Amino acid sequence: MKETKKSKKVDIQSLKKRVNTLSVKEKQDLIEYLRSSYSIFDEHADVTACRHCGSGKIVKNGIRNGHHRYICRTCKKSFTYRTNTVLSNIQKLNKWNLFVEDFMSLNFSSLKEVKKRIGITEQTAFNWRHKLLSALTSNQNITFENEVIEFDDCNLMLSRKGRQDMGITNKNGYRKWRRKVAVGESPYNTKVLVTYGRNSKKLDFHISNIGRVRKVHLDKYFNIPGKFKDIEVRCDKHTSYRAFFEDNNISYKAFKARTYHRDWMDKTVHVQSANAYIHNFKSFVNEYHRGISTKYIGNYANWFAYIHQIKQFVNRKMELDTKIQFDLADTICERVVNDNKGLGKYRELEIAYGQFLQENGRSNFGKCKNYYYNGKVAC
Repeated sequence: MKETKKSKKVDIQSLKKRVNTLSVKEKQDLIEYLRSSYSIFDEHADVTACRHCGSGKIVKNGIRNGHHRYICRTCKKSFTYRTNTVLSNIQKLNKWNLFVEDFMSLNFSSLKEVKKRIGITEQTAFNWRHKLLSALTSNQNITFENEVIEFDDCNLMLSRKGRQDMGITNKNGYRKWRRKVAVGESPYNTKVLVTYGRNSKKLDFHISNIGRVRKVHLDKYFNIPGKFKDIEVRCDKHTSYRAFFEDNNISYKAFKARTYHRDWMDKTVHVQSANAYIHNFKSFVNEYHRGISTKYIGNYANWFAYIHQIKQFVNRKMELDTKIQFDLADTICERVVNDNKGLGKYRELEIAYGQFLQENGRSNFGKCKNYYYNGKVAC
């Protein structure tokens, strides 16, 4: 890759001397200008392939808005490192930097707190959150190999939070009625399959279906290419679980969940670790975030699993008594900058949500109230 133009070198020392002569107000203006023209992601802008076709035949093609532009000799299209990533079309760069810093702190700030602290609307904070989550989790591929796994499912009430034109006149009555019927194996519950690896300490969530889990749903999950290899399953004596594992020759041990939380003849047969994470995940969804639309459950589940992954990394380093060389900012920035699927995943959330409901026999799922990208729904 060759440069088309030589970048001009700037004398940093002379700039520092000039800054020292500025007044306090002028320094504040300069800091605000730098914040609005700089992003922490710029430090990881290492472009090696075309953002459109993936070809490696690219050359630099000038600078625009402080960023190198490139042109592809294969498809003849120009681009920057932000093209086709969630960073494209981010206008309020100074506020975006503050938002990313808050996200990296793992404080789980609410949308109202972000709105007040950064000075953006709740809708903007919401969109940025899901753009970032889509990029971080688009290539998240958790696998389990040669280990014992705990497997269970999690019930979350089907939620159409934030939808319009639902055709419901008495909303309070509808909520009371739904709380009564959405218990256990109800057709108003969304099933999330949860897997925990005892050796690897990995945690995985999979949005399965609405209603009772059946063999066809387990078949879709356990036959994901490369996800499971030489595993032994610990689970309860759910009829579908036993039938599926026996039909597919998967080694498993089960216990009677209605009476005990483990097999008292073999105390290693339990799913207590998985149940603990399920309890924490439900608190994360229902208590901290005060309920989440079924449309976004996948993003929040992957967010929860990503945080677990970071904590396990730190714990392993502490157990080995080694120096932890881990920068969360670098990890997040590298994933976002090198990701080319997150933006598409974010834009297709509405389509995926509609397909999920239709596959489970639902037709009345209302309308999304926000429209982006030339009329395509992507809120």
